[in-house]
Amino acid sequence: MDVIPNLLLVYRSDSLKMEIKNNLSEYQNHLKITDDMNSAIDMAQQYSFSVAILDLDLIYKNSSLFNQLLEPLQETHLIAIIDEKQKNNLMIGKLIQDHFFTYFSKPLPNRGLLEVIEAIQWMRRFDGRDNFDQSIVVNGRKLESNNPRVKTLINAIQKTAKVDAPVLIHGETGAGKELVARAIHHYSRRAKGPFITVNCGAIPRELMQSAFFGYEKGAFTDAYQRHIGHIESASSGTLFLDEIGDLPFDMQVCLLRFLENHRIQRLGSHEDIEVDVRIVSATHVDMGKAISEGEFREDLYYRINVLSLFVPPLRERLEDIESLAQSILLTHSDDRPANFHGISEAAMACMKQYHWPGNIRELSNRLRRAMIMCRSGWIEPEDLALPLLAESLPTVHIDKVREQAEKRTIQSALVRCYNNISSAAKELNVSRVTLYRLMEKHGIDRDISHWHRGRGPPPRSRKKTEPDIGENDETSHDDNSTDH
Repeated sequence: MDVIPNLLLVYRSDSLKMEIKNNLSEYQNHLKITDDMNSAIDMAQQYSFSVAILDLDLIYKNSSLFNQLLEPLQETHLIAIIDEKQKNNLMIGKLIQDHFFTYFSKPLPNRGLLEVIEAIQWMRRFDGRDNFDQSIVVNGRKLESNNPRVKTLINAIQKTAKVDAPVLIHGETGAGKELVARAIHHYSRRAKGPFITVNCGAIPRELMQSAFFGYEKGAFTDAYQRHIGHIESASSGTLFLDEIGDLPFDMQVCLLRFLENHRIQRLGSHEDIEVDVRIVSATHVDMGKAISEGEFREDLYYRINVLSLFVPPLRERLEDIESLAQSILLTHSDDRPANFHGISEAAMACMKQYHWPGNIRELSNRLRRAMIMCRSGWIEPEDLALPLLAESLPTVHIDKVREQAEKRTIQSALVRCYNNISSAAKELNVSRVTLYRLMEKHGIDRDISHWHRGRGPPPRSRKKTEPDIGENDETSHDDNSTDH
């Protein structure tokens, strides 16, 4: 049976064509090669290519033919091969930005081209399909959402986890970029390998190279023994470069060199060490602006941005506030006071209307503090210390507030008394009959476990069984006492 080609190579240099063929040996039967633009147009019209690798010199000198070639390649991922000197050409940079998925400069990296093509081929298999779980679990934390953008992100995490191509995660500070990076690692073939996190903005400039590449004994003063750097420590696993937009410019050159050949040299050594590691990066920086202002290398950006994910800020997914809040309280349940019950309706309403500039990190910090410091056992708006603008508060009548307070007081008493009606009535200074009447009025179920679904963590388990109705049925008040 004939094999249908799905890779197109348009290149003039015979030596480089052979190099690319060798790099893509497993795709030999799927590869069409030409050094003529007209021939390339004919091939593009005849076959449906998933990837086209193009000589930028050739297409730059034949712009009209390139425009004709683009027409049948609208659904094709284009990869440019350029000379090192072309990186500073603004016209070529604009051409790559407008039409190409990524680019490689000569000499080609040993594995980079193959990794990118494998990533493209794998993603195309699932285009338009919904073959993935709608939630994922990382380190015991479940990632799920009712927000369409987050659902798309969860789907993309599972796609990118299956390939080894570099990933760049965009998003504001505190939005959850590291959790996304951990999810990619967790669902990848490298899950049993190390996950090494490096905050690129937290390492002093003079220690950058030794931190990333390590050093040999005697490499400098106080180097009393060999030290393995972050890159080598992540071998067979994932290296997460957090806030890569803050990486000093001179260190960007060193990182680019590693990404091109996957080899390092420890300080004080001339030995090349090959390291098998996947690079996942994250940034809150506007990378386009950083590149235009000369603060970030464009060639490094294209190398780390083979696959791109965006984590939406919390203010754009407010429908997830309640589930996120309950997850945070559950994660930190060991810190909760004995009388803690959950989040009040008023506090939840305020949380859903607040803009959360610090994103999930701010939500977690405010909730943890409020859980520990709240006085009534319920988190109220004032416990969160949110800016309480008039429009942020729900509209309620004073009678409704009294009813809510009365209901919460009864529920709290029943929780503290482990659902013992007699003890709760005594604590509330009412009769059992009155307590029953108030419970019926407020629709309070005697099964206290129902109160905590979606409201807060369940009550602590009871160490000693206490008598219920019918056992030691005594009250300190006459049943005919006045209702409170």
